[in-house]
This record gives sequence, structure tokens and C-alpha cells, in this order.
Amino acid sequence: LQTGVWAKKAAKEAKAFGKYIPHGNFTYGENFYSDTLPLQWQMLRTPPDTPFEPNGAQGLELYLGANNLRSQRHTGFIALRAMHSNFGAETEMHFMPESKSDFAGLAMFLDDQHNCQIGVTISGDDIPALVVEQAQAEGDAAIKQEIASVPLGSRFRGRIFLKAERQGDNFRFMYKLGPSDEYIMLENQIPAKYLSL
Repeated sequence: LQTGVWAKKAAKEAKAFGKYIPHGNFTYGENFYSDTLPLQWQMLRTPPDTPFEPNGAQGLELYLGANNLRSQRHTGFIALRAMHSNFGAETEMHFMPESKSDFAGLAMFLDDQHNCQIGVTISGDDIPALVVEQAQAEGDAAIKQEIASVPLGSRFRGRIFLKAERQGDNFRFMYKLGPSDEYIMLENQIPAKYLSL
């Protein structure tokens, strides 16, 4: 009898797992329509309070804080675990930076000293720019290293589409400004082994 109860419970949990965490070869889309964060999404560190705001409408508002991926403190970040060696992730983002410390984008994260990201910030020329950054270990800390950047120009009004993928031995970061535009490659030579320690 105990075995039968366990088997039913295990089957129920497996069904719930399949509902929230796809497996095998799959395409997964998330619009964040719910007023709670779906179970498959993870936060980087335990937040002191809620760092996001699902509102029952399409999209998710993440709070822009003083911390970043390298700060070893909580930051506005949610993640879905990569489940294949070849994968892609893309998002539509609405964000207009106001200072050089503002940054929002799409990241691939292994740990504090091994992560890379593509995002929008204010460049040294005081204009919005898209940059690819990589964490570089320095002792027990990590500093950012800019790999690539491009000024976003007058067409940028705060809406951008970002894409990151792994194909073979490299990570690639792309962007486009409109939904019907073709993706533009910004960086395609970050070795995949960098996040495979």
C-alpha cells in the first residue's frame, strides 16, 4: 500500500514537473500573464523583498537596483536553467537608462565570476548603447570586461529585442530594434567553456 501511495505521489509530481519544466527538445515561451512568478523561474539570490512585479498583463517588471551580477548581493534577476548544450533565449525589453550605472539586459550566469550579458546602458559618450560584458575574476571578486558595444542611435526609444544562444563552442549575442527586423550579431566569439566549469 505504501508503495502504491508513493507511486501515485511520484506520478503526480512528475506531471507537475512536466507542466512547469519542459524536457527533451522543446520551444518554451513565457509571457508572464500571471500575477505570481511561474515556478520554473529562479532568482539569483534570496531577495529581501520581491524584486519583480507580475501584474496579470503581458510582461514582467524587474526593479532596477544598485547591485549587479558581480556584487554578491541580490539584484533584479530571474533565470531559467539551461537544459541543453545548444540553446537560445530571446526577450523583448523596454528600458531607457538614465545613468552609466543603469544596466538591463539578458545574461548567462554560472557564478559570480563566470557570467556574460548583453544589455542597454549609457556609454562613455553619454548616449544609450548596447554592450556585451563578461565577468573577469580578480582575487575573490569579479570585475566587468566589455567585449563589444554599439551605440543605439536615434531609432532607439527604449524598446529592444535581445537574443543569446550557444551553438557549438561559442556563445552569440544579437539584437534588433523592431519585431520585424532581422537580428544583428554583436558578439559571437565567447567560448562556451567559459560557463562550463
